[in-house]
Amino acid sequence: MITEILLQQKTMLIVDDFEMNRDILQNIFKDEFYILQAENGIEAMKLLHEKKTDIDIVLLDLVMPEKDGFSVLKEVRAHEELSNIPIVVVSASGEIDGELLSLELGATDFIVKPIKPHIARLRVQNILARKEVDKLRIQHTMMLEQHQKERVLLNLITQSKNEYQKLAEYDQLTGIYNKTMFAQETKKMLQKNPDITYVLVRFDIEKFKVINEFLGHKEGDALLKHIASILKKYVSNLGTYGRIASDVFVACFPHSDKNVEKMIQTYADSMKLYNLNLEIILCFGLYIITDTDVPIERMIDRANLALQTIKGNYITRFAYYDEALRQILIEEQEIVNEMEDALQNGQFKMYLQPKCDLKDGKIVGAEALVRWAHPQKGIIPPGKFIPIFEKNGFVMELDQFIWEEACKLLKKWIDEGSPVLPISVNISRVNLFNPQLASIIKNLAEKYGIPPRLLELEITESAYTNNAYLLVDLIHELHENGFTVLMDDFGSGYSSLNMLKEIPVDALKIDLHFLSGSDILGRGEQILESIVNMSHAINLPTIVEGVETKDQVDFLQSIRCNRAQGFYFYRPMPIEEFEKTLHQKTTKKSNSLEN
Repeated sequence: MITEILLQQKTMLIVDDFEMNRDILQNIFKDEFYILQAENGIEAMKLLHEKKTDIDIVLLDLVMPEKDGFSVLKEVRAHEELSNIPIVVVSASGEIDGELLSLELGATDFIVKPIKPHIARLRVQNILARKEVDKLRIQHTMMLEQHQKERVLLNLITQSKNEYQKLAEYDQLTGIYNKTMFAQETKKMLQKNPDITYVLVRFDIEKFKVINEFLGHKEGDALLKHIASILKKYVSNLGTYGRIASDVFVACFPHSDKNVEKMIQTYADSMKLYNLNLEIILCFGLYIITDTDVPIERMIDRANLALQTIKGNYITRFAYYDEALRQILIEEQEIVNEMEDALQNGQFKMYLQPKCDLKDGKIVGAEALVRWAHPQKGIIPPGKFIPIFEKNGFVMELDQFIWEEACKLLKKWIDEGSPVLPISVNISRVNLFNPQLASIIKNLAEKYGIPPRLLELEITESAYTNNAYLLVDLIHELHENGFTVLMDDFGSGYSSLNMLKEIPVDALKIDLHFLSGSDILGRGEQILESIVNMSHAINLPTIVEGVETKDQVDFLQSIRCNRAQGFYFYRPMPIEEFEKTLHQKTTKKSNSLEN
């Protein structure tokens, strides 16, 4: 009963004077609630009085003009018809006095900024669940006076416990197992049937974010429910199944070519008939279970490893985990085992790749890159270890190491009286979620006494699609502290133009490889020229990387591109080689002036 009540759409009032905060909360709760918004306490009280019987919960900011959150709490709790509406205060971390006063005034709970969507949803669900339990308890109390009070109350508690358990075990959107329950039930099934060989299948929707962006989350959710219904129909009599992430599904059933082919074909046929104006492609990774002692999570990871080998492949739709992939896992584990010692022992080296002015080829800056100088394996390229570090979070430490190395070098140049050129450093997507990021970078610049403008910060465009609001706030904070921000890999995502409108970056970096892959002669060049023209119109410098040939340089000069970097000019090089190159260029220019 409680589950059915909770899943019925309710109404939420979001009160905050900052529109971005209201939009963030609306995006979190829009699938479960009809959302009302108010930008101050006066608007909030007006809506509460008008719709008092319709509003189920209020998310309330404390600091607002005209009428603040404390005043709203006082007025609501003093009004008999409004006093039972749960009010959740949305506050910044550490506002202890405000939290205590809010509780004294009758706040139900808190959501702490920065908001974690999963925790926020659970808090709201728990509040509404308790409210429904309280309502049911009152109804049953009237019956308890005439009947067996203890028995009815016990039944109510048991029912509530069962309903909560159901919420904890099932994916609320699709009604099938969540990740935790899938793992538990799959483990039981494997232990119960030791003589049967099972296959674990992990699959997802190719470019699901595009579907959500073009058609909206409502259509995206409908598609997820449709996929879950097919999974339930096909697998329920064979094994276990569930939804473990946004568009990620899993299933486990007895392995046979017939079972696998039937499942994949069933989905292929169904997706062709599904009524959307976009092609829906599902990709499957399969892991044949030969050792039932392997944790289910690891089995899912191995199926995912197989899945990643066919991402972007429009011919092959499924792949099995095999020994070659196992070898990749072993190599990855070796890297993980050695990464801490490598950092402590100075095996990671900062290399610099010059950036050149396209008018005269003069070196005007450099990008800091990392190489691993392994004592046995030699130089390990970043493509071997950066993706692994991004998965396990070690990239945060490596990022900060490179930032500090760049600051040390800039300080050295300043102290020596050498020519000082700006160095750009990369900020990984993982680091963007660090709330102390801007402070860390600011403190490094202050520690070494370098002007912030000399330490340029490169942020990849894909970070915008992952968390636009977070990125906007971060860049504003970096700008306030004097840093320059470059948007890396511009044009590689689906939201490039929208990104330019929303994100106040200082320059665009375009990878020349983005021109490749088109069958239409000249289209890539035309697009690049349009981007450069547009950047000139809005006063944004452009830097093209990956430049390798004289023809490419001539083309970039013809479209008035500002700067470039790539093997045509210079390869990434150790610091000493960069300084030597810069000195030679400076000396050569000086000699030519004297002559």
